[in-house]
Amino acid sequence: MSYQWTQTSGPSDSVAGTGQAVTFNAPEVSSDQNLTFAFVGSNGSKASATESVSVNVESKSSGGSTNTAFLILTSLGLLLRRRKKL
Repeated sequence: MSYQWTQTSGPSDSVAGTGQAVTFNAPEVSSDQNLTFAFVGSNGSKASATESVSVNVESKSSGGSTNTAFLILTSLGLLLRRRKKL
């Protein structure tokens, strides 16, 4: 299986890792922002439909966190769901 994550909107960021171990460091933002990532899984002969994952990054002044754990949990859920379909 191979996995591809691409950021499609929001303040620029980079995704680290592949498969089920995907993480990112949320950018510093002055106001709450949404980052959107596109995900595609492939078994070498067939690719999944593109899934969109949105992460809300809250500014430090709003008392939010980086939501890294949310992205990891969301990606795990998507991967497990896609594996069953492929």
